[in-house]
Amino acid sequence: MALWQYNFFILPLSSYDKFWRQEKLKVDKDSLFDDSVFWKNTGIRSDFFSEIEEILSRSKSWSKDLLIYGNVESNVFEIFIEADLVASVSFRIDLTSQYRHILDYLINFMILKGLVIVGEDLESIPLNSEQIKAKMLTSSQFLKYKRLSKNEIE
Repeated sequence: MALWQYNFFILPLSSYDKFWRQEKLKVDKDSLFDDSVFWKNTGIRSDFFSEIEEILSRSKSWSKDLLIYGNVESNVFEIFIEADLVASVSFRIDLTSQYRHILDYLINFMILKGLVIVGEDLESIPLNSEQIKAKMLTSSQFLKYKRLSKNEIE
């Protein structure tokens, strides 16, 4: 992930509600967040996300278990598959791009599909473009990118 990208995890609302009540989201001993526990036993297949292709073109993947929509160097939506079922979903927004239309589409998609967005800090973010934009523009990596590039990106 580049400094100019902000990463989000996407979780099914039903699993998120269930697990969130048990304990807060946390990283493992390797400082990684395992979102597969939220997708396990949902029975959701990859075609659940086929509409994403309306906003981000399907890209060639280096693995049969990874579906990529968009460009890994810019705005990208990724779905990891295990045994034909969704195991992990994330997307990255390129803060140097004109991302507003993509973000609005994804927010609407998540509302309609009963999904939750979780930021890099593992806090859930309301499905509201202004709140998501504020989260991205105040992230440590974006502030570092901004200092290094001396660009004002809004």
